[in-house]
Amino acid sequence: MTALEYRNVLATKLIREFASHFKEQTGLYINIHCNDEGLMNDLEIARKDNSLPVMSLKTLEELILKNFSHKISSQQFMSNNRVRGLVDCRCYFTHFARRFNFTYASIGQYLGRHHTTVMHLHQRADNYLETEPSFVSLYNKLEKIINHEYAKTIQQNYRQKDNS
Repeated sequence: MTALEYRNVLATKLIREFASHFKEQTGLYINIHCNDEGLMNDLEIARKDNSLPVMSLKTLEELILKNFSHKISSQQFMSNNRVRGLVDCRCYFTHFARRFNFTYASIGQYLGRHHTTVMHLHQRADNYLETEPSFVSLYNKLEKIINHEYAKTIQQNYRQKDNS
């Protein structure tokens, strides 16, 4: 077996595993189209409108505040207070919001801050993820919770579309 053939077999196996796991988590099927050489050409989610719901910033804020290590109110979160715990909470929020493809400007507008402040928070989160084990630990916990909630959102949205 040549290196190219082995790569194609391995890629196909990994893609099938991913599709199976994705279906288990979200209830959505993934259609994979390959060309003659077996290389992946196209990946599409099997939906009528091909759009997935987006988690709102408000929902993201609520999930982070609910599961953050310190009890923080929404008012404190939005305040200009620069206590380390509040700043860390905003770092988590900004980092996850960017993962959901929100722009710096839209996150800044939501938080009542300039987009460059949001960029700084995101960069700070990246630095903490590289250097602070306690930050990484809570980040991983929040990531599991947020991914689980997002999967539930997708499943609910998918079922509503099928029923209509």
